[in-house]
Amino acid sequence: MVAPEAEPFSGDWMSGQVDLHSRFLDALRLGKAATQLPWVNREQVTAWGEGFGGGLALAAAALVPGVTRAAALNPMPADLRSMVTNG
Repeated sequence: MVAPEAEPFSGDWMSGQVDLHSRFLDALRLGKAATQLPWVNREQVTAWGEGFGGGLALAAAALVPGVTRAAALNPMPADLRSMVTNG
């Protein structure tokens, strides 16, 4: 199981201090690295996350070959600015 955002974020999402692009790239790199470990059963790699981590888990499962499952609890979308401005 891979948890793309295991460290809680305590900042302000709307302050512009959060680099969402980098967080998504990190999650994809983590998924790829996990599937390449020699002791990992590549048929059973699961990405897991809650909140923003849930969104990262869904992205990893969709885009990383070998991540075959996702468990996302209350996944938060990636485009927070449009969510706020578009309602």
